[in-house]
Amino acid sequence: FSVMSCVPLTNHVWEMASDLAWKLDRSGAVMQATDLLIAASALAADAALLTHDLDFRRVPGLTVLDNLEE
Repeated sequence: FSVMSCVPLTNHVWEMASDLAWKLDRSGAVMQATDLLIAASALAADAALLTHDLDFRRVPGLTVLDNLEE
């Protein structure tokens, strides 16, 4: 956990999550609100997201890692 970043949930991140929800919905994809906030936070911080949750691979511009060796 020492390498994790804390990204504050600013108005900008909330707006990014809302825009992302709209764009994904228009493409036929739906994500949970918590996942949208996680994705928006990673995008705002220009950070990669380490997860096995395949839903995050649908987020345009988000770097998703499924292990630390990538």
